[in-house]
Amino acid sequence: MRKLNDVKLLPKFMALFLVVGIVPLTVIALISRGQASSSLEGEAESKVAELAFNASDKLDRNLFERYGDVQAYALSQPAKAMEPEGLNEWINTMMGIYSPIYSLMVVADTSGKIVAVNTVDLGGKPLETKALIGRDVKGEEWFKTAVGNTLQPNQTFVEDLHEDSLMSAVFGAGEKAYAMSFTYPIRDDGGRIVGVWTNRFNWNVTYDVLNAVIERARASGMSTAELMIVSADGTVLASEDTSQVLSRNIGSEKVVQSALVSGASGSEPGDALDGTDHGNLYGYFNSAGFATYPGLGWGVIAAQNQSEALADVGALTNKILIVGAFAAIVVAAVAFWVAITLRRPVVAVVARLAAQRESLGRVEAAMSALAQGDLTIAVTADREKIPAPSRDEVGQAATSVNEIVDAMSGTVDAYNAARDRLADLIGTVKTNATDILSASDQLREASDQMAGATGQIASAINEVTRS
Repeated sequence: MRKLNDVKLLPKFMALFLVVGIVPLTVIALISRGQASSSLEGEAESKVAELAFNASDKLDRNLFERYGDVQAYALSQPAKAMEPEGLNEWINTMMGIYSPIYSLMVVADTSGKIVAVNTVDLGGKPLETKALIGRDVKGEEWFKTAVGNTLQPNQTFVEDLHEDSLMSAVFGAGEKAYAMSFTYPIRDDGGRIVGVWTNRFNWNVTYDVLNAVIERARASGMSTAELMIVSADGTVLASEDTSQVLSRNIGSEKVVQSALVSGASGSEPGDALDGTDHGNLYGYFNSAGFATYPGLGWGVIAAQNQSEALADVGALTNKILIVGAFAAIVVAAVAFWVAITLRRPVVAVVARLAAQRESLGRVEAAMSALAQGDLTIAVTADREKIPAPSRDEVGQAATSVNEIVDAMSGTVDAYNAARDRLADLIGTVKTNATDILSASDQLREASDQMAGATGQIASAINEVTRS
């Protein structure tokens, strides 16, 4: 506190006004930033969560159609007839109509022998599939399920993405053989199972759907957006890095676990799943199917680089800092002006009081000299007043100081007048004393003359007496 008392008024005023001006501004800025940041973060989280939902919804709608396609094919007249030539012609027609949805369409009889298969590819060009005719598939899960009377009416048997043996036989092993299968029993008009129709969904269509969603997202500003699909056990089904498909399981990742919860939908931050050191904002949605298609429990995960996702938050922070810095400069300038304005009359009061103190010192010195008989010291009064004092407390103090100036001026004038009168009086006394001394001298001379005359008279008398 003692050190604070030693500080001048200007820095005190400056510090006070800066604290009063900037602290509330800072608090308001922090509160506003917090609220705005929460809103922007919530908006970013909603966008990435919506991206995951949109991708899942479009995929489920597409797969719903595939779910119904195979039922429609199995209910067609060529299918019920189970005549290979007619079936092949019908299958090739469907391949052309639904291109590029399916890679293979296959029909097997109840003994498990393939009797018909498409002989054209996605572009309508000849496809070598004759090797599949007569192939025994009775050990395949899709066949056993279809002929086992375990499916409910209008229930299609769906196999998740896998490396399919029929696809491998036609297109070769590896990624070219990846497919989902949709299978439905063929029944005659009496309801008896006479065969099985199974389709192999072209997995590239999934990427077409995802890419369309991604392109729209990137066009809207989410330039780092990515999508990934994982199976119910966490196996990668679709990713920008296609080498991970069916070869990597990320079920232990937190965001994947969140996405695989039934009915899950939301967002959360996390580390990049590709092992890079940047953070991501993730949106996720657990596939619930669409209409009669029940879904396979997939987790659809959308990712966006966290720095981009929260760029608006960073931009807001920068704007607040810029505005805050400008406001601080304005507050500092106003504080300086106000401090100078308040300090000026105080400084004037202090200056006038100091001047009066000096005047009082001169009066005291003159009085001391006067007491010693020295009348030669004249005192000059400092008569400068504080001009136009205000009506506030500082102005009232200034008015009082002006009154002190008047009083001190009167005191000095009175001293000087008294000194002059005393000097005159002493001068008069000195003059009168000189006159008296001169008269005394004259009287002494006269007395001497009289004494001489008296002596002469006495001598004369003596002489007369002697004579």
